[in-house]
Amino acid sequence: MEAAYSLSKPLTPPPPPTESPSPEPPEEGCFSAKATVQLEDGSFKLIKDVGIKDKVLAVDKRGKQLFSEIVLLMDVVPDYVGEFVAIEAGGRHLHLTPAHLLFIAGSDSSSFDPVSIFAGQVKKGQYVHVVEPVNGGVEKVRIERVCRVQDHGAYAPLTEEGTIVVDNILASCYAVFSNPKVAHWSLAPFRWLHSMNKTLEYFINASLNLGQDPKCGIAWYPSILYQIAEVLYIV
Repeated sequence: MEAAYSLSKPLTPPPPPTESPSPEPPEEGCFSAKATVQLEDGSFKLIKDVGIKDKVLAVDKRGKQLFSEIVLLMDVVPDYVGEFVAIEAGGRHLHLTPAHLLFIAGSDSSSFDPVSIFAGQVKKGQYVHVVEPVNGGVEKVRIERVCRVQDHGAYAPLTEEGTIVVDNILASCYAVFSNPKVAHWSLAPFRWLHSMNKTLEYFINASLNLGQDPKCGIAWYPSILYQIAEVLYIV
């Protein structure tokens, strides 16, 4: 059954995008607890239940579907209650916090050229990428409704690809920074550590504790990045 969204609170204009950190707390760059992702075996799982090494549906830079491994749970806040952006497109519904990045389809309908913007800047009439696992297609679908709603839970898994399909809509794994390429590059050392961990597990049945699965709160590696970014932003 589709959720009923209240339009009683209008969408307030956000500040223009910037390479600097958003003034909103890092914990607010997440999906709601009821969001779903698709696993490699074809089943669906609530995003609050996914874990490290789960492979979830994502899209690569060429617009091709793939299943990308979750390498880090960047933020886990089960008791979070707050404002989310509710996006409706082609019968799909997605709730994500205003500082999270969403891919908007570009003007060229013949190519895959997504533009990343904050969810708080999304407007009715723009186009998102809807992923259809059955036919393997990635379609551009017009956004029919955008509003603010109250929802609960805040979860931000990171895939190796840096993208994730949530409730059949393509989104970035990143938040706070307007450029996902910068965020992806900054997390490259952690992805390398994760890769080395898999090698250790394969050859000597041992692994390092990388703090990938926090029970609550922001993981240590993105926390350090946010602190550095805040210092640079102040300077």
